[in-house]
Amino acid sequence: MTAATVQRAQESFQVIGVAVEAVNERVGHIVDVVARIASDTERIGVDMSEIGAVAEQSSSAAEQVSATTQETSASAHDIVSSARELSQTAGRLEKLAAQFTL
Repeated sequence: MTAATVQRAQESFQVIGVAVEAVNERVGHIVDVVARIASDTERIGVDMSEIGAVAEQSSSAAEQVSATTQETSASAHDIVSSARELSQTAGRLEKLAAQFTL
């Protein structure tokens, strides 16, 4: 081997070394990005669970409101029915009272 060949080999190894360092730097950057993505993904999962819980609570509350509305409606119908019966009873009582004279 000549001195020129050794010089070229040394220069080639230096170029290869610089390229390896650049690749290592890029890989480090990729690792950082992947770690952030993993962290964000975990946070999104937690947020989605919380959203699901809130949606479930809202659904439960809506069901309770619906049930209460139905109960109120049924009570209103009962009141109307009772008022009709009371009116009919008052009419019969008025007729009976009219039969008596003082």
